[in-house]
Amino acid sequence: MLLPMTNRMDLKLKFGGPWAAFLLQVCLGSLGGGLLFAAAAYGLGYNDFSKGLFLGALLSPLHLLGLKSMTGRILNAGQVQGPALFRIYHLLRWFLFAFVIWVLLTISVFCLLGALVSYTWFLLVLAWVGIKSAMPENKTPPSGL
Repeated sequence: MLLPMTNRMDLKLKFGGPWAAFLLQVCLGSLGGGLLFAAAAYGLGYNDFSKGLFLGALLSPLHLLGLKSMTGRILNAGQVQGPALFRIYHLLRWFLFAFVIWVLLTISVFCLLGALVSYTWFLLVLAWVGIKSAMPENKTPPSGL
């Protein structure tokens, strides 16, 4: 008996369960570290760098949640509307990126640098949580090793 082929784009994707815990860990780790770095930089007298760290700590998890939302909408749009929706969202993301860079540069170059450092911290937290969640629960080595 042949099963009907279903297209990945035709499936209604739902992001729940382990995705919610994953996103919560990434957002909290990124926010916690970024705010701690911002407070330390402010305490040391680097005000513009601290502003950048603070803004980067807020914007990085927002970026991740926006990407998750856009990805779900694009994949659930189907084969006809999905590619057009992807192009629209892609253009909007680039305009938003240019706007954020412009705003950070109007504050100062050190503000932009702080936001980049905070975004790098976000990527490190994202990688760490991803690797940690990919590890099996039973951490004993396989037999024979």
